[in-house]
This record gives sequence, structure tokens and C-alpha cells, in this order.
Amino acid sequence: MKKPLIHTFKVDRLNPCDGSFVATSGTRDVGGVTEAVTGTLKGDQVAFNAIYTGSDYGSEIGYKWGTQSSGALGTSIPAWDSIGTPFSVTVTANLTDSTHYKNHGEYVKATGGGDDAAHSCIGMPVGSGR
Repeated sequence: MKKPLIHTFKVDRLNPCDGSFVATSGTRDVGGVTEAVTGTLKGDQVAFNAIYTGSDYGSEIGYKWGTQSSGALGTSIPAWDSIGTPFSVTVTANLTDSTHYKNHGEYVKATGGGDDAAHSCIGMPVGSGR
């Protein structure tokens, strides 16, 4: 049986407002591959697209792949690639939150303010206190 390739994505930005994420430091366990990844993680549902940005094998650079739709973490999810190979992926996650804000005001202040920070949901309560 062929050993599966293992890709590791270090999520650089996870937007708790819409579940979108960006991982600019993805790697593959074989061939010195680095990849840029975008996707979503909402609850246990994940979807992503990736592109190889570097490799020990120059012909791999620019290769694209990802999930065909969202699927549950830890299950087999149908995937696609830029050369038309049918396959599936199993995604696991080990997420730790390295940013802790007491409230929305603390987040806005920490980021230097501005419209983007003010309109972000980061630090806002999940539900109304009324």
C-alpha cells in the first residue's frame, strides 16, 4: 500500500468572523515542497485550496490542489488537482489561539484602529446580553 503524503499547514491568519484562513507556510513531507493555502474552517467543516510555491522538483511549482467541497475534519474528503487526478484527503487540525483579546475595544486598540479593525467581529460577544 502506498504511503500517503503528509502536508502541514501553519495557519497564519484565522478570521473568526467568517472562518476563513490563510496559511503561507504549508509544507509536504517529501520533496521540499512549500505551499500557499487559503480556506475555511467552520466548526469541524474544512475546505481549502493550495498551490506549490517551491519544491526540490522545479516542475511541481505552480501545482494546485484542494478539496472539492467542505467536509468534516478526520474524514475522507473528495479532492481535485491541476492535472485531473482523482483522490481524497483527510484533514486533521491542531489549532491554538495565539491572540487573546479581552474585548473588541482591546483588539481595535492593539491593531492601531481604523475601519477594518472597528468592523471586525474579533473580541465581540457571540450573543446579545439582553
